[in-house]
Amino acid sequence: MARSRSTMLIAVGVGMFVVAAATAVLALGGDDDKGGDAAPVVTVAPAAQQSGEQAATATVTIPEGKEAVAVQVGAVQGLAGYAKVNDRVNVYGTFKDRQPNGAPDPPPVAKLVLSNVQVLAATNNGANVTYVLAVNADEAEKVIYLSTFEGVWLSLVREGAPAVGGTAGHNATNVA
Repeated sequence: MARSRSTMLIAVGVGMFVVAAATAVLALGGDDDKGGDAAPVVTVAPAAQQSGEQAATATVTIPEGKEAVAVQVGAVQGLAGYAKVNDRVNVYGTFKDRQPNGAPDPPPVAKLVLSNVQVLAATNNGANVTYVLAVNADEAEKVIYLSTFEGVWLSLVREGAPAVGGTAGHNATNVA
């Protein structure tokens, strides 16, 4: 069990590194010799292939002006794997100790952070779901911060729904 979990964590980590590195190369002009308007395509080989295990190669198409960032969340917080490639999700942050508005000693809060984000890839191992999301640099920083220091919840957005504006957030003082 520990070996398969560590193999999965290594695969996710290597995959995130490869996507980030390829995105950086493309952002620095590594794709400009093609001269077209097509979105760049990044091919990611999961770490399992490098260790001799069988695994499929994943292809991720990154929209123009975006980069790919992976976020791993618990199954419930990650929609139990229901979101698939090209679906749209809203990203919510749960802030336990520090609040986004700098209020002194505030209660924990849940708040919409990003709206209508495109899913580029999704994997589900039962306990966790990993999504690769199309975001700009500012949005990537938000996702990375939330997944590292706070909590992340995703909601599935209806096809064709417009992006939602900012929310005030909810906590124990205004949830009821």
